[in-house]
Amino acid sequence: MFMLVPLLLLAGLGWRGMQMSRMAAQERAATEATRTLEAILPAVQRGWSELRRTTPTLRSYEVPPEPAPAGDAQVRYQQALAAPGEEGMALLANLAEEEPEAVAESGVPLLPLVDWARLKREQEPDRWKAAVERVLRAAVESRPSILTPQLLGQVEGWVKEHAGAETAGSVIPAWRERWEREEAAREAVRENRSLLAERIAPLWLATAEGSWWAEMPAARGTEWKLIPREELERLASSARAEAAKSGMPTYLSLNLALGGVGLFPAAGEALARRAADALELSVVLSDATELFAQQRQQTRWLAALLACGFAGAVAAFASMQHALARERELGRMKSDFVSSVSHELRAPIASVRLLAENLANGSVAGEERKSEYHAFIAEECQRLSGLIENVLDFARIEQRRKSYVLEETDVAALTRETIRSATPRARQRGQTIESEIGRIEPPPVCDGLAVRQALLNLLENAIKFSPEGSVIQVRLAPVAQGGWELSVQDRGIGIPKREQARIFDRFYRVESELRRETQGAGIGLAIVRHVAEAHGAKITVASEPGAGATFTLHFPANDSCRVS
Repeated sequence: MFMLVPLLLLAGLGWRGMQMSRMAAQERAATEATRTLEAILPAVQRGWSELRRTTPTLRSYEVPPEPAPAGDAQVRYQQALAAPGEEGMALLANLAEEEPEAVAESGVPLLPLVDWARLKREQEPDRWKAAVERVLRAAVESRPSILTPQLLGQVEGWVKEHAGAETAGSVIPAWRERWEREEAAREAVRENRSLLAERIAPLWLATAEGSWWAEMPAARGTEWKLIPREELERLASSARAEAAKSGMPTYLSLNLALGGVGLFPAAGEALARRAADALELSVVLSDATELFAQQRQQTRWLAALLACGFAGAVAAFASMQHALARERELGRMKSDFVSSVSHELRAPIASVRLLAENLANGSVAGEERKSEYHAFIAEECQRLSGLIENVLDFARIEQRRKSYVLEETDVAALTRETIRSATPRARQRGQTIESEIGRIEPPPVCDGLAVRQALLNLLENAIKFSPEGSVIQVRLAPVAQGGWELSVQDRGIGIPKREQARIFDRFYRVESELRRETQGAGIGLAIVRHVAEAHGAKITVASEPGAGATFTLHFPANDSCRVS
Protein backbone atom coordinates (compact mmCIF):
# COMPACT_ATOMS: atom_id res chain seq x y z
CA MET A 1 0.00 0.00 0.00
CA PHE A 2 2.82 2.38 0.86
CA MET A 3 4.29 1.90 -2.64
CA LEU A 4 0.99 3.11 -4.22
CA VAL A 5 1.32 6.58 -2.63
CA PRO A 6 3.97 7.76 -5.13
CA LEU A 7 1.76 6.54 -7.99
CA LEU A 8 -1.24 8.51 -6.72
CA LEU A 9 0.95 11.55 -6.26
CA LEU A 10 2.28 11.08 -9.78
CA ALA A 11 -1.28 10.86 -11.15
CA GLY A 12 -2.27 14.11 -9.41
CA LEU A 13 0.84 15.92 -10.60
CA GLY A 14 0.35 14.58 -14.12
CA TRP A 15 -3.26 15.78 -14.27
CA ARG A 16 -2.28 19.21 -12.99
CA GLY A 17 0.57 19.33 -15.46
CA MET A 18 -1.79 18.52 -18.35
CA GLN A 19 -4.15 21.32 -17.30
CA MET A 20 -1.28 23.80 -17.15
CA SER A 21 0.04 22.53 -20.48
CA ARG A 22 -3.39 23.09 -22.04
CA MET A 23 -3.51 26.63 -20.67
CA ALA A 24 0.01 27.25 -21.95
CA ALA A 25 -1.02 26.00 -25.41
CA GLN A 26 -3.97 28.39 -25.45
CA GLU A 27 -1.74 31.30 -24.42
CA ARG A 28 0.79 30.32 -27.08
CA ALA A 29 -1.96 30.25 -29.72
CA ALA A 30 -3.16 33.71 -28.65
CA THR A 31 0.41 35.02 -28.80
CA GLU A 32 0.90 33.55 -32.27
CA ALA A 33 -2.40 35.06 -33.41
CA THR A 34 -1.37 38.53 -32.20
CA ARG A 35 2.09 38.18 -33.73
CA THR A 36 0.60 37.13 -37.08
CA LEU A 37 -1.75 40.10 -37.20
CA GLU A 38 1.02 42.54 -36.30
CA ALA A 39 3.19 41.02 -39.03
CA ILE A 40 0.65 41.14 -41.87
CA LEU A 41 -1.35 44.26 -40.94
CA PRO A 42 0.95 46.72 -42.81
CA ALA A 43 0.80 44.60 -45.99
CA VAL A 44 -3.00 44.30 -45.80
CA GLN A 45 -3.33 48.05 -45.26
CA ARG A 46 -1.11 48.70 -48.27
CA GLY A 47 -3.10 46.26 -50.40
CA TRP A 48 -6.42 47.77 -49.31
CA SER A 49 -5.20 51.32 -50.00
CA GLU A 50 -3.80 50.30 -53.40
CA LEU A 51 -7.07 48.55 -54.32
CA ARG A 52 -9.10 51.64 -53.45
CA ARG A 53 -6.65 53.89 -55.27
CA THR A 54 -6.61 51.85 -58.49
CA THR A 55 -10.37 51.23 -58.60
CA PRO A 56 -11.72 53.77 -61.09
CA THR A 57 -14.46 56.15 -60.03
CA LEU A 58 -17.76 55.01 -61.49
CA ARG A 59 -19.85 57.79 -63.01
CA SER A 60 -23.58 57.20 -63.27
CA TYR A 61 -25.93 58.54 -65.94
CA GLU A 62 -29.66 58.80 -66.50
CA VAL A 63 -31.57 56.13 -68.44
CA PRO A 64 -33.17 57.39 -70.59
CA PRO A 65 -31.32 60.73 -70.76
CA GLU A 66 -33.24 63.88 -70.11
CA PRO A 67 -33.39 66.13 -73.21
CA ALA A 68 -31.54 69.42 -72.88
CA PRO A 69 -32.49 72.83 -74.27
CA ALA A 70 -30.43 74.19 -77.11
CA GLY A 71 -27.33 75.99 -75.96
CA ASP A 72 -24.12 77.64 -77.09
CA ALA A 73 -22.14 74.39 -76.94
CA GLN A 74 -24.57 72.65 -79.30
CA VAL A 75 -24.33 75.52 -81.75
CA ARG A 76 -20.54 75.47 -81.61
CA TYR A 77 -20.63 71.71 -82.21
CA GLN A 78 -22.71 72.09 -85.36
CA GLN A 79 -20.46 74.91 -86.61
CA ALA A 80 -17.38 72.75 -86.06
CA LEU A 81 -18.92 69.88 -87.99
CA ALA A 82 -19.71 72.22 -90.87
CA ALA A 83 -16.28 73.83 -90.93
CA PRO A 84 -13.72 72.32 -93.34
CA GLY A 85 -10.34 70.68 -92.59
CA GLU A 86 -8.02 72.19 -90.00
CA GLU A 87 -10.51 74.88 -89.09
CA GLY A 88 -13.08 72.27 -88.05
CA MET A 89 -10.46 70.32 -86.10
CA ALA A 90 -9.44 73.45 -84.20
CA LEU A 91 -13.09 74.29 -83.38
CA LEU A 92 -13.70 70.73 -82.12
CA ALA A 93 -10.54 70.81 -79.96
CA ASN A 94 -11.53 74.15 -78.42
CA LEU A 95 -15.04 72.89 -77.72
CA ALA A 96 -13.72 69.73 -75.98
CA GLU A 97 -11.41 71.81 -73.82
CA GLU A 98 -13.84 74.62 -72.94
CA GLU A 99 -17.13 72.71 -72.61
CA PRO A 100 -16.31 69.20 -71.24
CA GLU A 101 -19.61 69.02 -69.31
CA ALA A 102 -21.84 70.05 -72.22
CA VAL A 103 -24.69 67.79 -73.40
CA ALA A 104 -26.39 67.34 -76.73
CA GLU A 105 -30.09 68.11 -77.29
CA SER A 106 -30.85 64.43 -76.68
CA GLY A 107 -29.29 64.69 -73.21
CA VAL A 108 -26.22 62.51 -73.87
CA PRO A 109 -22.75 63.96 -73.13
CA LEU A 110 -21.34 65.99 -75.98
CA LEU A 111 -17.65 65.27 -75.29
CA PRO A 112 -17.59 61.69 -76.74
CA LEU A 113 -19.32 62.98 -79.89
CA VAL A 114 -16.79 65.78 -80.24
CA ASP A 115 -13.85 63.40 -79.83
CA TRP A 116 -15.45 60.95 -82.31
CA ALA A 117 -15.73 63.76 -84.85
CA ARG A 118 -12.08 64.68 -84.26
CA LEU A 119 -11.03 61.04 -84.81
CA LYS A 120 -12.87 60.80 -88.14
CA ARG A 121 -11.15 63.95 -89.36
CA GLU A 122 -7.66 62.95 -88.21
CA GLN A 123 -5.36 62.59 -91.23
CA GLU A 124 -2.06 61.82 -89.51
CA PRO A 125 -1.63 58.03 -88.84
CA ASP A 126 0.82 58.81 -86.03
CA ARG A 127 -2.02 60.51 -84.12
CA TRP A 128 -4.66 57.80 -84.63
CA LYS A 129 -3.81 55.81 -81.50
CA ALA A 130 -4.02 58.85 -79.21
CA ALA A 131 -7.28 59.95 -80.88
CA VAL A 132 -8.85 56.48 -80.44
CA GLU A 133 -7.84 56.39 -76.76
CA ARG A 134 -9.34 59.87 -76.30
CA VAL A 135 -12.71 58.80 -77.71
CA LEU A 136 -12.83 55.56 -75.70
CA ARG A 137 -11.83 57.27 -72.46
CA ALA A 138 -14.50 59.92 -72.90
CA ALA A 139 -17.21 57.39 -73.82
CA VAL A 140 -16.38 54.76 -71.19
CA GLU A 141 -14.66 56.53 -68.30
CA SER A 142 -15.34 60.25 -68.03
CA ARG A 143 -18.72 60.71 -69.86
CA PRO A 144 -20.57 57.36 -70.10
CA SER A 145 -24.09 57.25 -71.53
CA ILE A 146 -26.51 54.95 -73.35
CA LEU A 147 -24.69 56.05 -76.49
CA THR A 148 -21.42 54.34 -75.39
CA PRO A 149 -22.09 50.79 -76.80
CA GLN A 150 -22.93 52.22 -80.23
CA LEU A 151 -19.88 54.47 -80.12
CA LEU A 152 -17.65 51.50 -79.19
CA GLY A 153 -18.89 49.65 -82.29
CA GLN A 154 -18.29 52.65 -84.54
CA VAL A 155 -14.78 53.20 -83.21
CA GLU A 156 -13.99 49.52 -83.68
CA GLY A 157 -15.17 49.68 -87.31
CA TRP A 158 -13.10 52.81 -87.93
CA VAL A 159 -9.97 51.23 -86.45
CA LYS A 160 -10.41 48.07 -88.54
CA GLU A 161 -10.81 50.16 -91.69
CA HIS A 162 -7.89 52.49 -91.09
CA ALA A 163 -5.44 50.59 -88.84
CA GLY A 164 -6.34 46.94 -89.43
CA ALA A 165 -8.19 44.22 -87.52
CA GLU A 166 -5.11 43.32 -85.45
CA THR A 167 -4.88 46.83 -84.00
CA ALA A 168 -8.59 46.85 -83.29
CA GLY A 169 -8.28 43.52 -81.48
CA SER A 170 -5.55 44.91 -79.22
CA VAL A 171 -7.39 48.13 -78.28
CA ILE A 172 -11.17 47.73 -78.30
CA PRO A 173 -11.73 44.51 -76.22
CA ALA A 174 -10.17 45.92 -73.05
CA TRP A 175 -12.40 49.01 -73.14
CA ARG A 176 -15.46 46.91 -74.00
CA GLU A 177 -14.75 44.59 -71.06
CA ARG A 178 -14.38 47.55 -68.73
CA TRP A 179 -17.64 49.02 -70.00
CA GLU A 180 -19.53 45.76 -69.39
CA ARG A 181 -18.01 45.40 -65.92
CA GLU A 182 -18.87 48.97 -64.94
CA GLU A 183 -22.37 48.67 -66.42
CA ALA A 184 -23.00 45.72 -64.10
CA ALA A 185 -21.87 47.91 -61.18
CA ARG A 186 -24.12 50.78 -62.34
CA GLU A 187 -27.02 48.39 -62.46
CA ALA A 188 -26.32 47.57 -58.82
CA VAL A 189 -26.43 51.29 -58.05
CA ARG A 190 -29.77 51.68 -59.92
CA GLU A 191 -31.34 48.72 -58.12
CA ASN A 192 -30.29 50.12 -54.74
CA ARG A 193 -31.01 53.77 -55.52
CA SER A 194 -33.37 54.18 -52.57
CA LEU A 195 -30.86 52.66 -50.16
CA LEU A 196 -28.03 54.85 -51.47
CA ALA A 197 -30.15 57.97 -51.18
CA GLU A 198 -30.42 57.44 -47.41
CA ARG A 199 -26.71 57.25 -46.60
CA ILE A 200 -23.24 58.29 -47.68
CA ALA A 201 -21.35 55.67 -45.61
CA PRO A 202 -19.80 52.71 -47.47
CA LEU A 203 -21.98 49.61 -47.85
CA TRP A 204 -22.41 46.38 -49.77
CA LEU A 205 -24.52 46.30 -52.94
CA ALA A 206 -25.82 42.97 -54.17
CA THR A 207 -27.57 41.95 -57.39
CA ALA A 208 -28.06 38.75 -59.30
CA GLU A 209 -24.87 39.58 -61.19
CA GLY A 210 -22.66 39.82 -58.09
CA SER A 211 -21.83 42.05 -55.15
CA TRP A 212 -19.77 45.20 -54.75
CA TRP A 213 -18.36 47.29 -51.90
CA ALA A 214 -19.62 50.81 -52.61
CA GLU A 215 -17.99 54.05 -51.47
CA MET A 216 -19.12 57.51 -52.55
CA PRO A 217 -16.09 59.86 -52.87
CA ALA A 218 -18.29 62.95 -52.71
CA ALA A 219 -21.76 63.77 -51.46
CA ARG A 220 -23.12 64.34 -54.96
CA GLY A 221 -24.47 60.83 -55.43
CA THR A 222 -23.36 60.63 -59.08
CA GLU A 223 -19.87 59.15 -58.63
CA TRP A 224 -19.06 55.90 -56.83
CA LYS A 225 -16.15 53.60 -56.24
CA LEU A 226 -17.49 50.06 -56.55
CA ILE A 227 -14.99 47.32 -55.71
CA PRO A 228 -16.08 43.86 -56.95
CA ARG A 229 -16.17 41.10 -54.36
CA GLU A 230 -13.72 39.12 -56.53
CA GLU A 231 -11.06 41.79 -56.02
CA LEU A 232 -11.66 41.76 -52.28
CA GLU A 233 -11.41 37.96 -52.20
CA ARG A 234 -8.06 38.23 -53.95
CA LEU A 235 -6.98 40.66 -51.23
CA ALA A 236 -8.14 38.14 -48.60
CA SER A 237 -6.22 35.34 -50.35
CA SER A 238 -3.10 37.52 -50.42
CA ALA A 239 -3.52 38.25 -46.70
CA ARG A 240 -3.77 34.53 -45.95
CA ALA A 241 -0.64 33.88 -48.00
CA GLU A 242 1.20 36.59 -46.04
CA ALA A 243 0.00 35.00 -42.79
CA ALA A 244 1.28 31.59 -43.86
CA LYS A 245 4.58 33.13 -44.93
CA SER A 246 4.94 34.79 -41.52
CA GLY A 247 4.87 31.36 -39.88
CA MET A 248 1.28 31.24 -38.63
CA PRO A 249 0.60 27.74 -37.22
CA THR A 250 -1.73 25.54 -39.25
CA TYR A 251 -4.23 25.28 -36.41
CA LEU A 252 -4.98 29.01 -36.85
CA SER A 253 -6.90 30.65 -39.70
CA LEU A 254 -7.10 34.25 -40.85
CA ASN A 255 -10.49 35.92 -41.36
CA LEU A 256 -10.94 39.15 -43.28
CA ALA A 257 -14.29 40.95 -43.05
CA LEU A 258 -15.49 44.14 -44.74
CA GLY A 259 -18.59 45.91 -43.50
CA GLY A 260 -19.54 42.87 -41.45
CA VAL A 261 -19.32 40.50 -44.44
CA GLY A 262 -16.63 37.85 -44.15
CA LEU A 263 -14.36 36.92 -47.07
CA PHE A 264 -13.52 33.19 -46.86
CA PRO A 265 -14.67 33.05 -43.22
CA ALA A 266 -13.37 30.28 -40.97
CA ALA A 267 -15.29 29.01 -37.96
CA GLY A 268 -13.63 29.09 -34.57
CA GLU A 269 -12.84 31.16 -31.52
CA ALA A 270 -11.34 34.54 -32.36
CA LEU A 271 -7.99 34.92 -30.57
CA ALA A 272 -6.95 38.35 -31.88
CA ARG A 273 -8.50 41.19 -33.89
CA ARG A 274 -7.17 44.21 -35.75
CA ALA A 275 -8.88 46.87 -37.86
CA ALA A 276 -7.61 48.52 -41.03
CA ASP A 277 -10.09 51.24 -42.00
CA ALA A 278 -13.30 49.39 -42.90
CA LEU A 279 -11.49 46.05 -42.93
CA GLU A 280 -11.42 43.84 -39.87
CA LEU A 281 -8.80 41.11 -39.54
CA SER A 282 -9.09 38.33 -37.01
CA VAL A 283 -7.24 35.10 -36.31
CA VAL A 284 -9.39 32.19 -35.12
CA LEU A 285 -8.58 28.82 -33.62
CA SER A 286 -9.83 26.72 -36.51
CA ASP A 287 -8.37 23.37 -35.48
CA ALA A 288 -8.35 22.82 -31.73
CA THR A 289 -7.62 19.14 -32.34
CA GLU A 290 -4.20 19.97 -33.75
CA LEU A 291 -3.46 22.54 -31.04
CA PHE A 292 -4.16 20.10 -28.22
CA ALA A 293 -2.67 17.04 -29.92
CA GLN A 294 0.34 17.19 -27.62
CA GLN A 295 -1.89 17.26 -24.55
CA ARG A 296 -3.80 14.18 -25.72
CA GLN A 297 -0.51 12.45 -26.32
CA GLN A 298 0.55 13.37 -22.79
CA THR A 299 -2.70 11.90 -21.45
CA ARG A 300 -2.02 8.60 -23.18
CA TRP A 301 1.53 8.61 -21.88
CA LEU A 302 0.33 9.32 -18.36
CA ALA A 303 -2.11 6.42 -18.51
CA ALA A 304 0.60 4.14 -19.81
CA LEU A 305 2.98 5.42 -17.12
CA LEU A 306 0.49 4.70 -14.35
CA ALA A 307 -0.15 1.25 -15.77
CA CYS A 308 3.55 0.56 -15.88
CA GLY A 309 4.02 2.13 -12.45
CA PHE A 310 2.44 -0.80 -10.67
CA ALA A 311 4.83 -3.19 -12.37
CA GLY A 312 7.68 -0.76 -11.83
CA ALA A 313 6.98 -0.55 -8.12
CA VAL A 314 7.48 -4.28 -7.82
CA ALA A 315 10.72 -4.12 -9.78
CA ALA A 316 12.00 -1.01 -7.98
CA PHE A 317 13.36 -2.88 -4.99
CA ALA A 318 15.18 -5.42 -7.16
CA SER A 319 16.55 -2.59 -9.29
CA MET A 320 17.77 -0.80 -6.16
CA GLN A 321 19.55 -3.90 -4.98
CA HIS A 322 21.11 -4.31 -8.41
CA ALA A 323 22.26 -0.66 -8.39
CA LEU A 324 23.86 -1.10 -4.98
CA ALA A 325 25.57 -4.24 -6.18
CA ARG A 326 26.78 -2.36 -9.23
CA GLU A 327 28.14 0.42 -7.02
CA ARG A 328 30.01 -2.11 -4.94
CA GLU A 329 31.35 -3.67 -8.11
CA LEU A 330 32.52 -0.30 -9.43
CA GLY A 331 34.18 0.43 -6.10
CA ARG A 332 35.92 -2.88 -6.21
CA MET A 333 37.06 -2.30 -9.78
CA LYS A 334 38.43 1.11 -8.78
CA SER A 335 40.24 -0.41 -5.84
CA ASP A 336 41.59 -3.16 -8.06
CA PHE A 337 42.80 -0.59 -10.58
CA VAL A 338 44.62 1.39 -7.91
CA SER A 339 46.05 -1.77 -6.45
CA SER A 340 47.18 -3.01 -9.84
CA VAL A 341 48.87 0.27 -10.70
CA SER A 342 50.46 0.44 -7.27
CA HIS A 343 51.71 -3.09 -7.63
CA GLU A 344 53.06 -2.47 -11.10
CA LEU A 345 54.84 0.62 -9.85
CA ARG A 346 56.11 -1.07 -6.70
CA ALA A 347 57.68 -4.05 -8.47
CA PRO A 348 60.04 -2.18 -10.85
CA ILE A 349 60.85 0.39 -8.17
CA ALA A 350 61.75 -2.41 -5.72
CA SER A 351 63.85 -4.18 -8.32
CA VAL A 352 65.72 -1.00 -9.26
CA ARG A 353 66.29 -0.18 -5.59
CA LEU A 354 67.64 -3.69 -4.80
CA LEU A 355 69.97 -3.76 -7.80
CA ALA A 356 71.21 -0.25 -7.08
CA GLU A 357 71.94 -1.12 -3.40
CA ASN A 358 73.85 -4.25 -4.45
CA LEU A 359 75.93 -2.19 -6.87
CA ALA A 360 76.50 0.51 -4.24
CA ASN A 361 77.69 -1.78 -1.40
CA GLY A 362 80.03 -3.74 -3.69
CA SER A 363 78.12 -7.04 -3.48
CA VAL A 364 78.43 -7.50 -7.25
CA ALA A 365 81.83 -8.67 -8.45
CA GLY A 366 83.11 -8.54 -11.98
CA GLU A 367 82.52 -6.10 -14.77
CA GLU A 368 80.35 -8.53 -16.69
CA ARG A 369 78.06 -8.99 -13.71
CA LYS A 370 77.84 -5.23 -13.15
CA SER A 371 76.94 -4.76 -16.81
CA GLU A 372 74.10 -7.23 -16.41
CA TYR A 373 72.83 -5.27 -13.37
CA HIS A 374 73.00 -1.97 -15.29
CA ALA A 375 71.13 -3.49 -18.21
CA PHE A 376 68.47 -4.85 -15.88
CA ILE A 377 68.08 -1.46 -14.18
CA ALA A 378 67.64 0.16 -17.62
CA GLU A 379 64.99 -2.39 -18.53
CA GLU A 380 63.08 -1.76 -15.29
CA CYS A 381 63.28 2.00 -15.78
CA GLN A 382 61.95 1.63 -19.31
CA ARG A 383 59.15 -0.53 -17.98
CA LEU A 384 58.38 2.08 -15.32
CA SER A 385 58.38 4.93 -17.88
CA GLY A 386 56.02 3.01 -20.15
CA LEU A 387 53.62 2.39 -17.29
CA ILE A 388 53.65 6.05 -16.21
CA GLU A 389 53.15 7.21 -19.81
CA ASN A 390 50.19 4.85 -20.18
CA VAL A 391 48.57 6.31 -17.07
CA LEU A 392 49.18 9.89 -18.26
CA ASP A 393 47.78 9.08 -21.71
CA PHE A 394 44.68 7.69 -20.06
CA ALA A 395 44.35 10.87 -18.01
CA ARG A 396 44.67 13.04 -21.14
CA ILE A 397 41.97 11.07 -22.87
CA GLU A 398 39.64 11.39 -19.89
CA GLN A 399 40.29 15.17 -19.64
CA ARG A 400 39.94 15.72 -23.45
CA ARG A 401 43.00 17.94 -23.50
CA LYS A 402 43.63 19.72 -26.81
CA SER A 403 46.99 19.41 -28.49
CA TYR A 404 48.49 21.55 -31.28
CA VAL A 405 51.04 20.69 -33.95
CA LEU A 406 53.43 23.55 -34.83
CA GLU A 407 55.00 23.63 -38.27
CA GLU A 408 55.87 26.13 -40.98
CA THR A 409 52.62 27.16 -42.68
CA ASP A 410 51.77 29.11 -45.82
CA VAL A 411 49.17 31.31 -44.10
CA ALA A 412 48.42 33.23 -47.31
CA ALA A 413 47.28 30.05 -49.08
CA LEU A 414 45.48 28.94 -45.91
CA THR A 415 43.60 32.27 -45.78
CA ARG A 416 42.57 32.04 -49.42
CA GLU A 417 41.34 28.48 -48.95
CA THR A 418 39.34 29.47 -45.87
CA ILE A 419 37.74 32.37 -47.74
CA ARG A 420 36.82 30.01 -50.57
CA SER A 421 35.14 27.65 -48.13
CA ALA A 422 33.12 30.50 -46.56
CA THR A 423 32.17 32.22 -49.84
CA PRO A 424 29.14 29.97 -50.69
CA ARG A 425 27.51 30.83 -47.39
CA ALA A 426 28.13 34.55 -47.95
CA ARG A 427 26.69 34.36 -51.46
CA GLN A 428 23.44 32.92 -50.04
CA ARG A 429 22.98 36.21 -48.17
CA GLY A 430 24.05 38.34 -51.10
CA GLN A 431 27.31 39.26 -49.38
CA THR A 432 30.81 39.63 -50.81
CA ILE A 433 34.08 38.66 -49.16
CA GLU A 434 36.97 40.85 -50.25
CA SER A 435 40.53 40.12 -49.23
CA GLU A 436 43.89 41.85 -48.98
CA ILE A 437 46.45 39.10 -48.51
CA GLY A 438 50.11 39.93 -48.06
CA ARG A 439 53.05 37.56 -48.09
CA ILE A 440 54.46 36.59 -44.70
CA GLU A 441 58.22 35.88 -44.66
CA PRO A 442 59.60 33.75 -43.19
CA PRO A 443 56.66 31.30 -43.14
CA PRO A 444 55.06 31.43 -39.67
CA VAL A 445 55.31 28.45 -37.36
CA CYS A 446 51.80 27.60 -36.22
CA ASP A 447 49.07 24.98 -36.25
CA GLY A 448 47.48 25.61 -39.65
CA LEU A 449 44.30 23.70 -38.88
CA ALA A 450 43.73 25.69 -35.69
CA VAL A 451 44.36 29.06 -37.42
CA ARG A 452 41.97 28.04 -40.19
CA GLN A 453 39.33 27.15 -37.61
CA ALA A 454 39.73 30.55 -35.92
CA LEU A 455 39.45 32.46 -39.22
CA LEU A 456 36.42 30.41 -40.25
CA ASN A 457 34.68 31.23 -36.96
CA LEU A 458 35.30 34.96 -37.50
CA LEU A 459 33.97 34.75 -41.05
CA GLU A 460 30.89 32.84 -39.89
CA ASN A 461 30.18 35.54 -37.29
CA ALA A 462 30.63 38.30 -39.89
CA ILE A 463 28.25 36.56 -42.30
CA LYS A 464 25.60 35.99 -39.65
CA PHE A 465 25.60 39.50 -38.22
CA SER A 466 26.08 41.55 -41.42
CA PRO A 467 23.13 42.81 -43.51
CA GLU A 468 22.38 41.37 -46.91
CA GLY A 469 24.41 42.86 -49.74
CA SER A 470 27.24 44.03 -47.48
CA VAL A 471 31.00 43.54 -47.97
CA ILE A 472 33.23 41.61 -45.55
CA GLN A 473 36.93 42.50 -45.56
CA VAL A 474 39.68 39.96 -44.74
CA ARG A 475 43.24 41.27 -44.32
CA LEU A 476 46.50 39.36 -43.81
CA ALA A 477 49.60 41.50 -43.38
CA PRO A 478 53.06 41.40 -41.77
CA VAL A 479 53.85 43.75 -38.88
CA ALA A 480 57.00 45.01 -37.26
CA GLN A 481 59.47 42.67 -35.53
CA GLY A 482 58.50 39.64 -37.60
CA GLY A 483 54.90 39.26 -36.44
CA TRP A 484 51.78 39.18 -38.54
CA GLU A 485 48.07 40.07 -38.27
CA LEU A 486 44.90 38.44 -39.56
CA SER A 487 41.72 40.56 -39.38
CA VAL A 488 38.04 40.28 -40.41
CA GLN A 489 35.93 43.43 -40.81
CA ASP A 490 32.14 43.37 -41.19
CA ARG A 491 29.39 45.97 -41.73
CA GLY A 492 27.08 44.50 -39.09
CA ILE A 493 25.24 45.94 -36.11
CA GLY A 494 28.38 46.52 -34.08
CA ILE A 495 29.16 45.71 -30.45
CA PRO A 496 28.69 48.10 -27.51
CA LYS A 497 31.92 48.91 -25.68
CA ARG A 498 30.59 47.60 -22.36
CA GLU A 499 30.22 44.14 -23.90
CA GLN A 500 33.42 43.91 -25.94
CA ALA A 501 35.37 42.43 -23.03
CA ARG A 502 32.83 39.61 -22.53
CA ILE A 503 32.16 38.43 -26.06
CA PHE A 504 35.11 36.01 -25.89
CA ASP A 505 33.63 34.18 -22.89
CA ARG A 506 32.15 30.84 -23.80
CA PHE A 507 28.38 30.79 -24.27
CA TYR A 508 28.12 34.59 -23.96
CA ARG A 509 26.11 36.44 -26.65
CA VAL A 510 25.59 40.15 -27.09
CA GLU A 511 22.15 41.26 -25.89
CA SER A 512 20.45 42.43 -29.09
CA GLU A 513 17.35 41.34 -30.99
CA LEU A 514 19.23 40.50 -34.19
CA ARG A 515 21.79 38.34 -32.41
CA ARG A 516 19.02 36.52 -30.55
CA GLU A 517 17.24 35.78 -33.90
CA THR A 518 20.38 34.38 -35.49
CA GLN A 519 21.56 30.83 -34.87
CA GLY A 520 24.70 29.96 -32.69
CA ALA A 521 25.80 28.62 -29.23
CA GLY A 522 28.25 31.39 -28.29
CA ILE A 523 31.49 29.39 -28.33
CA GLY A 524 33.03 30.50 -31.63
CA LEU A 525 34.88 33.52 -30.23
CA ALA A 526 35.94 31.50 -27.18
CA ILE A 527 37.59 29.01 -29.55
CA VAL A 528 39.28 31.86 -31.42
CA ARG A 529 40.67 33.23 -28.16
CA HIS A 530 41.93 29.75 -27.13
CA VAL A 531 43.72 29.33 -30.46
CA ALA A 532 45.26 32.80 -30.15
CA GLU A 533 46.44 32.29 -26.58
CA ALA A 534 47.80 28.83 -27.40
CA HIS A 535 50.04 30.44 -30.05
CA GLY A 536 51.14 33.30 -27.80
CA ALA A 537 48.96 35.68 -29.79
CA LYS A 538 46.12 37.97 -28.76
CA ILE A 539 42.79 39.00 -30.29
CA THR A 540 41.32 42.50 -30.29
CA VAL A 541 38.01 43.97 -31.43
CA ALA A 542 37.24 47.49 -32.64
CA SER A 543 33.57 48.31 -32.97
CA GLU A 544 30.84 50.90 -32.56
CA PRO A 545 27.08 50.18 -32.55
CA GLY A 546 25.76 50.43 -36.09
CA ALA A 547 29.25 50.70 -37.62
CA GLY A 548 30.29 47.04 -37.83
CA ALA A 549 33.21 45.35 -36.09
CA THR A 550 36.82 44.44 -36.85
CA PHE A 551 38.38 41.38 -35.17
CA THR A 552 42.18 41.13 -35.41
CA LEU A 553 44.49 38.25 -34.46
CA HIS A 554 47.99 39.55 -33.57
CA PHE A 555 50.54 36.76 -33.97
CA PRO A 556 54.11 37.19 -32.70
CA ALA A 557 57.29 36.30 -34.56
CA ASN A 558 58.29 32.63 -34.88
CA ASP A 559 60.67 32.71 -31.91
CA SER A 560 57.84 33.96 -29.68
CA CYS A 561 55.12 31.62 -30.93
CA ARG A 562 54.22 28.98 -28.40
CA VAL A 563 51.54 26.41 -27.58
CA SER A 564 50.36 26.32 -24.00
